[in-house]
Amino acid sequence: MARDALATLPNLVSLSRLVMAALFPFFPGTAPRLVLIGAAGVTDFLDGYLARTRGSSSRMGAMIDPFADRCFLIVAVFVLWTDGTITLPQLLMLGVRDMSLLTAWIIARATGFWREFRFLPRIAGKVLTVMQLAALALAYIAPQWIMATAVVVCITSLVAIAEYVIALARSRPAAAIAILVAGLAATAEPASAQAFTFAPTVQPEISAGAAVSAGSGPFAGVALNVPAGYYVRIANGLSFGRELGTAQRNSVRADMTARFLVDPFAESRWGPYAGGGAFVAWREGDAGRVGLLLIVGADLPFRGHWRPAIEVGVGGGARLSLIFKRARTSGR
Repeated sequence: MARDALATLPNLVSLSRLVMAALFPFFPGTAPRLVLIGAAGVTDFLDGYLARTRGSSSRMGAMIDPFADRCFLIVAVFVLWTDGTITLPQLLMLGVRDMSLLTAWIIARATGFWREFRFLPRIAGKVLTVMQLAALALAYIAPQWIMATAVVVCITSLVAIAEYVIALARSRPAAAIAILVAGLAATAEPASAQAFTFAPTVQPEISAGAAVSAGSGPFAGVALNVPAGYYVRIANGLSFGRELGTAQRNSVRADMTARFLVDPFAESRWGPYAGGGAFVAWREGDAGRVGLLLIVGADLPFRGHWRPAIEVGVGGGARLSLIFKRARTSGR
């Protein structure tokens, strides 16, 4: 079976935005984040330019480029919100297109309609991405303009969403209806291009990493990774940490997250994914608290009984985790 090469130059440029998304929460201060925002804009132009001039456009590249855009923008707006740089209404206005499109993309993949309709780049969407990056920069450079900019971005977002909905309805009316009513846990047969039968199974996980929040420190945890269709995995985990500094407190946290896998059939060596969920955390001397979290990560190239992954989570602070999952005989 012919497979798209992941390690082409345009794809690597696109994947660099996933790295930027992972680094964004760990770069406090105006100057470093402005550099990342600018670099995201440059690479968004550069990957398409390289693909066209080098004749290396591919189906995988067409998936990675918008996926990396959505991940960077969603992580950035959530970080700005958690930092208090923007308000919740501004977050929703700046991120409505990306959250809506990423959700529709996940549902389309889970239901099997992805192979019947592609979320191709459109003019309104290209303009909107530039406007969103500009709005992120303005939040630091000229915060007095962020509300007006957010309103303009929201209006443009609605236009971009309408373009996709109209195109989908014209292309596949049945697909449009199905995507509207389908859930993330919907199952479907794999695309006809797949050359093997994939039967997802429950995977145990172990993890370790560092948390950056009001109380920073190391943590370790265990989890069960449960399949919900071919492209979605539900992870239920429990972790134990130790805060450093003056507090010196123990902490416990329970997470439930849904991960959307870009490459569930392991057609490439790397397996990027993204998702979100909720957590409940307890610290010594404090009442428990509940919150939402966003995750971005990637399975690493490795052959063995346990497959490693690197993951960044934002919610209740930021977390960088090294995860080991029991490897499947096929797929991820």
